Amino acid sequence: MAHDTNETIFDLSIYEIFPRIYAEERNAFRRISEFLPLLKDLGVNAVWLMPIHPVGELHRKGSYGSPYAIQDFFEIDDFLGTKQEFLQMVRFAHSLGMKVFMDMVMNHCACDAPIAKKHPEWLLRDHSNRFSRKVADWSDVYDLNYANHALSDYMIKVMKYWIEEFDVDGFRCDVADLVPLAFWMRARHEISLIKKGFVWLSEGHGDEMYQAFDVTYDYDGFTQFLLYLNGKFGLDQYIRYLNHQNSRLSANAAKLRFLENHDQERFARLIGDRGLLRNWTAFYIMLKGIPLVYDGQEYCSTKKLDIFGTPAPEDWKENQFRDFIKNLLRFRKRSRVMRYGQMSLQVDNKNDTVLVTRRLGKHEVIGAMNFSGKDRGITLGVETETSNYAHFLEHVSNTPYHLKVTNSKAQLLLDSQPMVLSRVSYR
Repeated sequence: MAHDTNETIFDLSIYEIFPRIYAEERNAFRRISEFLPLLKDLGVNAVWLMPIHPVGELHRKGSYGSPYAIQDFFEIDDFLGTKQEFLQMVRFAHSLGMKVFMDMVMNHCACDAPIAKKHPEWLLRDHSNRFSRKVADWSDVYDLNYANHALSDYMIKVMKYWIEEFDVDGFRCDVADLVPLAFWMRARHEISLIKKGFVWLSEGHGDEMYQAFDVTYDYDGFTQFLLYLNGKFGLDQYIRYLNHQNSRLSANAAKLRFLENHDQERFARLIGDRGLLRNWTAFYIMLKGIPLVYDGQEYCSTKKLDIFGTPAPEDWKENQFRDFIKNLLRFRKRSRVMRYGQMSLQVDNKNDTVLVTRRLGKHEVIGAMNFSGKDRGITLGVETETSNYAHFLEHVSNTPYHLKVTNSKAQLLLDSQPMVLSRVSYR
């Protein structure tokens, strides 16, 4: 975390939006505005818009081009709407108590970006002196060369523009670890002088990124998660990694926790089974960090959005899973334990069950997850003061539970539904 990151960073719950799917009749920002009250009802309090700038045409990928191949950093793609409509959307979000984050792409520009022609000295070159990029597959962009100080000045000017003119609240910084850390530290300092409490989210996941960023991606943990899903190693190894990650990070170092985003497969398609989907969703929302919901995830969408095209919006009809996520996110919003509490993870590898415990003072929340697909018993370590019973409220079903305690242990039977139990502890 940066030196001035406040623990209130954990108050965030973020929803990622791909603006093009709202762009029928070039009114994306107006349609997103209509969607915001539903997102507030879902329990999120911040929206991250994928890039909204004009897209390059030279070496374009797909039918419309990657939103990350930016032609002009100071403009808005007129396919999405106007600057005035974007400003109105930001103001409306603020009226709802929601933050708006922009996607900032500082590593590269479109091959036909005006700055590439006007300032060729700002571009990275290969050993043959040709314009180049660090990732060979990104053939629609040229990387920027921050050895040129004028480039740094220009890019900080870009960021200040969107804050000063449109009052955005944070930046999700694309491939931030490919840009010099010194640039991000300078940018954070200069922007702190014009807007307090601005949020910096790094797609990079290295611990060093916390020198400039409040939040980093959990790609280190997510990589381990995919290895587990693909049968490369056991559930215990994944949980062991998360415990190690948690032990090495400072108290206010926030990870962005996600099951899917625009770069990943839809989790509902990947996992299939609804019981497992609910258990993993509850697990990720309970982890210490900031939960991310990707456009349509709350409706169990299995269709991966084509970010190189202009996909049509889906006709979402699934409501039960949305209500499930809503219950958990709104409980998280009410519960200081869920946001600020210390975290510990316990795994029973034989039974494929996991306990997530969040504790703050005498208050605790216990998540009991069953990844086996079968009914499983699970043992809770429970301290009571005067009674042989421990009293919990279960937040998925909104049901009180009274568990008999013997030798500081209580038994719980899990079916395919996760349990999220809260109580005052006597530890």
